[in-house]
Amino acid sequence: MLRKNFVIIFLLASSFVLSQTPNQISDKLKSFQQTETLKHAQFSVSAKYVESGEVIISYYGEKSLAPASNLKLFTTAAALEILGQNYKYETKLYYDGEIDNNGTLKGNIILSGGGDPTLGSKNFEDNPQMDSLLTLFVNAITQKGIKKINGSVIADNSRYDNVTIPGTWNWVDIGNYYGAQTSGLALNDNLYYIFFKPGKNVDDPAEVIKTEPEIPELIFVNNMKTGPAGSGDNGYIYNGPNSFEAELRGTIPQGFNEFSIKGSVPNPALLAAQLLNSSLNNSGILTNGKPNAVTESLDNYDESNLMMVISSPPLKDIVKIINKKSFNFYADMILKELGYKVYNEGSFNKGIKAVEDFFKKNGIDDGGLNIYDGSGLSRANMITANMMTDLLLHMTKTESYESFFNSLPVAGDTNDSGTLKNFGRNTVIEKKVFAKTGSIGGVRAHSGYIKSLSGKLIAFSIITNNYSGGSSGVNEIHKQVMIELAKMK
Repeated sequence: MLRKNFVIIFLLASSFVLSQTPNQISDKLKSFQQTETLKHAQFSVSAKYVESGEVIISYYGEKSLAPASNLKLFTTAAALEILGQNYKYETKLYYDGEIDNNGTLKGNIILSGGGDPTLGSKNFEDNPQMDSLLTLFVNAITQKGIKKINGSVIADNSRYDNVTIPGTWNWVDIGNYYGAQTSGLALNDNLYYIFFKPGKNVDDPAEVIKTEPEIPELIFVNNMKTGPAGSGDNGYIYNGPNSFEAELRGTIPQGFNEFSIKGSVPNPALLAAQLLNSSLNNSGILTNGKPNAVTESLDNYDESNLMMVISSPPLKDIVKIINKKSFNFYADMILKELGYKVYNEGSFNKGIKAVEDFFKKNGIDDGGLNIYDGSGLSRANMITANMMTDLLLHMTKTESYESFFNSLPVAGDTNDSGTLKNFGRNTVIEKKVFAKTGSIGGVRAHSGYIKSLSGKLIAFSIITNNYSGGSSGVNEIHKQVMIELAKMK
């Protein structure tokens, strides 16, 4: 059936000529709707000229559909405009109590989370990565003359609320790195690696070797099996927030001495405290209290006891990672920061309200909008293609437009780090489409800008839900729609 779909698509594509009118595009969209791929699907297309705002096509553009990761455009646009493209987070290292003449701190070391999603991340070249970051903290404590701690390392995780993932996320997602939970104090993208030793034969058990970093008290119910050589990562971690018993299912491929997959840390702030505590002990600074994390603000910071401040990269660089790499964790973290900054509550609900208010303030029709997160991982999210193109038009008139535009993947550009670098190569849309991709179960979406052959900039959104067959068939249809839009005079 999939091969038949490609034959239909090829015949349609080979008959295309330079589009003259929106009606011609509409007719072609209707023909796509009759293919086996889209016959039972919800298929929506919206396109508008940026300069004039003129509607080129709205093919079911008012229908509410799940956008998958295209929702990140809503989150990042609102964040750039509300927080500012050069906004930076700060993580602070304090101590409380007193330091005696022998260098003994009669008090605690406090790592105060400022909501920085990039703390210790490998995604930024100039960022101190986790081990280097811990060394910086230890050095700051040493320079203060502290040689021993009669107290604990405490992680202040109070900036955001305790609802760390939305209730609408799928169970299969939340133990894995792409479903990493939010936290007021994050570290290393709130992920860890679990290493396996595959068996010799298909269906042999895959042994757990280690995790990096080591997470105290985390245990595994291991049902991971060995898959055929070349079968790739088909392993999943089933685990919830603050749960230290994870079930492992699926397969990892034969032929490796070690094979790793990435999981979501059960309690990121607690792990940060534990890792700093271990680093201090390893450097000879002993603590006699147990590292812990608090969810209520300590409210007793003495700025004279501030030892170090770590600043994040500017928001525009974080947004670039979100949209180029479709990074869920950063998107959900900045959604909570919107709630914290606008309503003094770092929650999903207040972050969503900030996005909705941003739409209203800028005259973007939000009829049909229903969102639950900032990343698009929830299948319950609903937007319309028309509101997406309205947002894209609005962003071209803002001071942050350049940062927003530069965050988008570029079609067919193999030098680009984004998710479209192999899409549309050797076609008229190569390096002419700048768009966010979106994909979850039964959902495929592309939204962004097209530089047409006539030199006009077009804002577009293509969203398909509940298609038949694999994603390659619907991707091909989306590509052909983009090609037709690029041919508009």
